[in-house]
Amino acid sequence: MCGVVDSKGNTIDFYLREKGQTLQGEKSVKKQVKIINQLFGLTA
Repeated sequence: MCGVVDSKGNTIDFYLREKGQTLQGEKSVKKQVKIINQLFGLTA
């Protein structure tokens, strides 16, 4: 999965994945990334 790059050049996908290590967190991360990608008009 590709991550969206924020203003600091970090991939949001990697950042969120780092913050959500549990299975529930991983599902949440994927949902957040999908929402973020939709907001920026990108595809996951």
